[in-house]
Amino acid sequence: ELLGAPGREPGTPLQELSPALQRILSNWRRGEAGPESTLGFNSASRSASISINFAPLEDDRRGPLLMFLEDASLIAEKVRQTKLVALGRLSASIAHEIRNPVGALSHAGQLLQESPSIGDSEQRLLDIININSRRVSEIVENVMQLSRRDRTRAESIALDAWATDFVREFCSTLELHEGQIVIQAEREDIDVRMDPGHLHQVCWNLCENALKYASEAAGGICVEISYGRMPGSQRPFLAVSDRGPGIDEEMRDRLFEPFATGRSGGTGLGLFISRELCECNRASLVYEPGEGGGSIFRIVFSDPARWGRRP
Repeated sequence: ELLGAPGREPGTPLQELSPALQRILSNWRRGEAGPESTLGFNSASRSASISINFAPLEDDRRGPLLMFLEDASLIAEKVRQTKLVALGRLSASIAHEIRNPVGALSHAGQLLQESPSIGDSEQRLLDIININSRRVSEIVENVMQLSRRDRTRAESIALDAWATDFVREFCSTLELHEGQIVIQAEREDIDVRMDPGHLHQVCWNLCENALKYASEAAGGICVEISYGRMPGSQRPFLAVSDRGPGIDEEMRDRLFEPFATGRSGGTGLGLFISRELCECNRASLVYEPGEGGGSIFRIVFSDPARWGRRP
């Protein structure tokens, strides 16, 4: 089930069953991974991370071995919950100790900017004050959004109508031209269950990241929103793709950690919050490098057959 190939007959070549697992095994046999290291890759449904541990039955790595495959989602969830507890304590202090002083600084800077005696050098300093005040306010707001996890109100959403309305609103708000964000659908009758506010926030974050970091670097803004069903599991998904330079391999392991950012000016909280909002709706958010470059962020929604079951 983890490999997306249940019911295969004994003797099926591993390369046919799972090319990713075969590649990792080949590297391990060549000594390109430690004898006791735990490796991993995404499941066939792209909704979980599989950790792998090899246990050779002989001294020779080329001999028979056991492969232990484990869904690492539970371990990752415990780590994320620990981080959430720490962020929750921090957010309570931020709300009272930082938000009001930063608001006062920003307001004072705006009033000072209206003075007719402001010169070019003073204006440059005021711009620095305003830019950094907004950045601190954004960090505060992003951390406070984590409290929305406890107020999830899932509803049935038809992705075809929802995506059309979302793209229209997003393009109008950011004053984008027609064709800069396109919709590709494998089929139109895709219904999902998620809090509409959470889905809107997650997709807004993903599209803003694509515009800010990826598409502009590629020389032109072009973002694609696609939806359909995952092969094998048939779980519905919605993906945001771009044509940018992609994400460095060393950054991918920390991509969804709080305050992890590889770009200047970012808070490192957008993707962390987006994944948390997905998971409180029993969905998952995963990253995949795009074919030929770029990035794909995919929301894999919960199995529709389990909507009525409590976690």
